Amino acid sequence: MDLGSRRNEMGMTIVRKVALITGGTSGIGKELVTEFAKGGYDVAFTYFTNVEAAKEIARDAEIHGARALSIRTNIIDEVQVLEMIKKTMDNFQRIDVLINNAGIYEDNLTKNIELDSWKKIIDVNLTGVFYCIKAVIEIMERQQYGRILNIGSVVGEMGAMGAANYSAAKAGMMGLTKSVAREVANKGITVNVVSLGYMNGGMGNQIPEKIRNKIMEQIPMRKFGDITKVAKMILHIVSEEAEYITGQSIRINGGVYM
Repeated sequence: MDLGSRRNEMGMTIVRKVALITGGTSGIGKELVTEFAKGGYDVAFTYFTNVEAAKEIARDAEIHGARALSIRTNIIDEVQVLEMIKKTMDNFQRIDVLINNAGIYEDNLTKNIELDSWKKIIDVNLTGVFYCIKAVIEIMERQQYGRILNIGSVVGEMGAMGAANYSAAKAGMMGLTKSVAREVANKGITVNVVSLGYMNGGMGNQIPEKIRNKIMEQIPMRKFGDITKVAKMILHIVSEEAEYITGQSIRINGGVYM
């Protein structure tokens, strides 16, 4: 029996879909691993340094009936990305969903951004996404099925003071998404961006309280988003029912950009 399959109480073979999530040990990435496990997926996810967090998240996923695989990966290294894909395939024999969630930011005014900082932000938030998409496309084409979802940001659409590097990377992600979506639309693969506003959790927790209050005044809903609810929405965006959605930037931002 295929390792990606299980038998139910009636002896029927059930093929579980597999989700691969980058940056799965904190913020929305952690929530995504949990929600996909609850939703009937087996999950592979990446981490960079926090081994103990990765072990704990994998155990939590297994409590919900999923098989879980944590993979230490630096997504700006194409060799490591290819190894990540190989490990996932060796364990599960398929990849149905790729969620490009791993990301970093370093705020600074444009005139003060050093070239090394610029390159690091672009590499993690854009080039790493390209590596992951490139590595998984042929697998999904063979399956004639796949869902690729990139976690974007409202600042990639409207810009933000002190975030030229991050804004540029997330804007580039949108162009990448639309181009790939056109290339694979007739192969059963959808490619979308979820463009997030300001969230409680993840990077949102790193915003100083004084700045958080100023941001809140600009959000029509007067609150930050709930990452657990966002993870549930993402589960639907990659579902069978959403098969006709591709090449889109889906905004979840409380109205801060319309």
